Amino acid sequence: MREVLICITSTITILAWFVMIKNIVTNVNLNKVCHAIHAYNTDIIWKKIDDKKIDYDDMSGYCKTLFRFWDWGCKNILPKDKYELIKKYIHKEKHYDS
Repeated sequence: MREVLICITSTITILAWFVMIKNIVTNVNLNKVCHAIHAYNTDIIWKKIDDKKIDYDDMSGYCKTLFRFWDWGCKNILPKDKYELIKKYIHKEKHYDS
């Protein structure tokens, strides 16, 4: 009985660590995409091309992004066509702030 409890406790601990790390990665990626959308929209406004702005509502929700356990990147936060527009703005500068 003791071995079963140790196994269950170990499994729950590993899952908790996994979700905690995934939470941090999800927050960082959502923050990168938010900054990239802002930089893209600012650039579009300066170039006076108003029809190609990206709305923040186009982003996937936090829970949907968090529970996509196989996805650790920024690509699936926005639809593919909109992600291609902001792709060059994502890695332009480091976004470690929250």
